[in-house]
This record gives sequence, C-alpha cells and structure tokens, in this order.
Amino acid sequence: MPNVSQPLVRGFAGENRILDDNMLPDNVSPDAQNCEYDSGTIRKRNGFERLHSTAILDGGLTISTGIYAEAMHLAAYNPGTSQFTVECFVRFKTTPDGDAILFSKQRVFGNEGWALRYDSTANKLVGYACGDSARTLYSNQTVTLDTVYHVVMLRGADNVIRLYVNDVAGDTATDSGSISYTSNLVFGFSGIAQSIQMDEFRIWSDARTTAEIAATRYRELNGTEIRDTNLVGYW
Repeated sequence: MPNVSQPLVRGFAGENRILDDNMLPDNVSPDAQNCEYDSGTIRKRNGFERLHSTAILDGGLTISTGIYAEAMHLAAYNPGTSQFTVECFVRFKTTPDGDAILFSKQRVFGNEGWALRYDSTANKLVGYACGDSARTLYSNQTVTLDTVYHVVMLRGADNVIRLYVNDVAGDTATDSGSISYTSNLVFGFSGIAQSIQMDEFRIWSDARTTAEIAATRYRELNGTEIRDTNLVGYW
C-alpha cells in the first residue's frame, strides 16, 4: 500500500462534497459523492490534480470564499522535536482582502503547530511554527498575481526552521521544541474574499536537501518515491 495520506475533503457544513466541478479529473462525474480517485499508483483526492508545467498550475485546489479542504489529523503530521519539510505550489489569482490561511496545522488563537499564511499588510507569505516559542518566518518576496510560487518550510538537524519561496531564503528561527497540535490539517478556511490555487502538497519527516527538492519539484511523485518512509502526507 503506498505511503500516501487519505485526506477528507469537506465544506463548511462538514459534509463530504465535490469542491468544484472544474477540479475533477475526467473519470469522475461532478455529482460523485466519493471524494477520492485513483491516479495510477497514487491515490489522491479531488481538488488536487497534476502539475503539468513548470510555468502554471494545471488544476489543483482552488481556495475561495466558502471553499476549503480538510485532512483528518494524523500524528505523523506533527514533527515533534524532529526534522521536517513541508512543500507545495501556490498561485494567487486574486489579492485576498485580508490575511489568509493557505494551510494550517495550528491552533487558531494559540502558540501550537505550524502553518503558512498570507500577510495582507506586507503582501508576503509567512510561515508559522511553534516549538519552545512561536516563530514567524516572512518570505523575502512580495506576492504577484498569477505567479507560481514553490514554497518550502523545513527544520534541519541544526534545529533551524527555514522558509524558502522559489529558492529564495526568507526568515529563519532556531527552535528545538516540540511542534505539535491535534487539529485537522486545513487548506484555506478563511471567510475573506480570495482565489488561491495550490498543488503538489507534501509533508516529509526529514529535512529535504536542495537536490532532493529540485529532483521532484515539477512532477508528481512516482511509485518508488511515494513509498519513501519519510513521506507522511501527499496531496
């Protein structure tokens, strides 16, 4: 069995539902009730489709007002005191009218877990992680509409948490504490007006090297790669 997480896609009311007809692969009807499909050896959920080009996101999950996705909590999503890497592609189709959550495994009003958000004042992506203290990591780039950003947040063996956007290093913070929270993993979940696309979201239980990240950045993971024991979440 591939080492791939099985997220539950939800609407605000909590029911399983199709997020948007245009996010579905060709072999799934718009009225399908089962929110998963089988893409070769990789099981994925509707809303996350293939990245076909280095220039654009083709499909993917679109976070918009009233639409979000939620993966049920698994302990493996919490790095604790260990190394970790979270990576994904993001593209802003519109400018959010306030601070937006892109993904979050974090207490909403507390200092636990990890997340990636959009800061509307700075117009930047911001990583959050809390081990022994709350850490806020700002990207070194401002967000431009219709630009594809590859975002990586990781903690290495040196206990330094780093944020990269398109290979450009942002803020860093040293934190050896346990990063953990028992909430579900949420993609989106803001009541503000927004249209943000995401794709190829991966959680690893190690600090990926620059070479490892580059080797699989612009394609889906293959059968061998998704059986990597360090891959704990993949959408």
